[in-house]
Amino acid sequence: MESAWKVGLLVVIAGLLIATGYQLVGERLFKEPVDVYYAEGADVAGIQPGAAVSVAGVVVGRVREVGLSDPAQARLTLALKRGTQIIEGSMVEIPSSLISIGEQRVAIVPPEGGKGGYLAPGATLPIVKETSLSDILAGSKDTIAELNRTLVATRELLSDKELKDQLQSVLKSTDATIRQAGSLMAETREVIAENRNTVRDTLREAAIAVVQLREGVEAVNAIVSDPRIRANATEMMETLAGTAKRADELVANLNALVTDPDLRLAIDNTLTNTERISKTGVEIAEDVKQMTSDGKVVSSKAIEIADKASAIADEAKVLLEKLNEFIDKLPSDIRLPRPFFQLESGWNTERDAVQTDLLVGYPLRPGATLYGGVYDLTETNRLTLQYGQEYQDLTLRYGVFASKAGVGVDWRLWNWLGLTANLFDPNDPQFDFRARFLIGRDAFGWAGVNSLFGRNEPIFGLGVKR
Repeated sequence: MESAWKVGLLVVIAGLLIATGYQLVGERLFKEPVDVYYAEGADVAGIQPGAAVSVAGVVVGRVREVGLSDPAQARLTLALKRGTQIIEGSMVEIPSSLISIGEQRVAIVPPEGGKGGYLAPGATLPIVKETSLSDILAGSKDTIAELNRTLVATRELLSDKELKDQLQSVLKSTDATIRQAGSLMAETREVIAENRNTVRDTLREAAIAVVQLREGVEAVNAIVSDPRIRANATEMMETLAGTAKRADELVANLNALVTDPDLRLAIDNTLTNTERISKTGVEIAEDVKQMTSDGKVVSSKAIEIADKASAIADEAKVLLEKLNEFIDKLPSDIRLPRPFFQLESGWNTERDAVQTDLLVGYPLRPGATLYGGVYDLTETNRLTLQYGQEYQDLTLRYGVFASKAGVGVDWRLWNWLGLTANLFDPNDPQFDFRARFLIGRDAFGWAGVNSLFGRNEPIFGLGVKR
């Protein structure tokens, strides 16, 4: 009896050792059903039977055999789990690193796009082997390929004879313009020297007008501080309230005006005409040169301008007297609100482009502000015109945003952190979100996402507000 349990114990231990040995070499004691594929290539150094086979980082089988399909071609026999689908065009990639540590592994890499039919069991896949440099610099192949395409495009651009001729023509035209501008500046300097006394007299009269204007402002301040005018303040405030209501109606009319397709067409035509005008700069410079060649004519024009400036100074005196009479009727509490502007410039990482937004706010009354500006300044130049209503730390805006109907929300969480969201363009809705944080008195940093839930374009940058 004692011998029987010893024999049984030895059998169990032997079975465990056999099972462990199979696991160590990558095999199972009881083999599972597998699909066999083959991989052939010039070099499979470092790969031994039992190495793991993975697809997208998931182990799907083992290398069963390593051998030669011919004297110069290595061949791997891959035993994959039954039902594993391999996309047509896939390759077997053998990683290589400067230091090999850990389990041996080969990877089945599907083609770009990952679409197509599937290979049947028994199919042969090509072998590619990564270099050590590709392990260190991820994506180096794509980078080198893109660099090669850039160099080819640059070479083609530099070899374009038509482009070279155009550049030479532009340089010649620029040189001629500079020469004409230099000649024009010299002649202008002579004209100024000839009329120096006239200009000096004009500046003296302008200085006198400024002094008189300052005296007028002091008189206005004295009048506004008169307590007798305070009795009319209530009536004036009611008038201002009516003006604010009419301003709201004006905003609605401006919204209709901005979205008018005829107006947009007129703006496009104006920009086209402006481009044509800029091309005639050289001709205009020549005409100005012809005009300045006659010193007597220029001198007479300068004297005429000085006379007009003197007349304007006289009119300013009369206007100041009328202004004093008008101020007598104004309440002392009237203070015109000061507008503020906000300029933001940031980098759109999705489009690799700079976006600059300009926004100007004009307070209509306490808690109500009229906003206007340009979205993507100097690029798409889309207009913004919205009416904003404040509710403690929250401001709701509605009107036109980026030349589209839209609404917006500004939420100040703390004095140094605020959130902004804009939803616009009903035909193709776009939702922009930004977070701003103060980094100075007038400067702030910001980050957000353009077209959230759509193209998801991350964007970040700096801004100023005054």
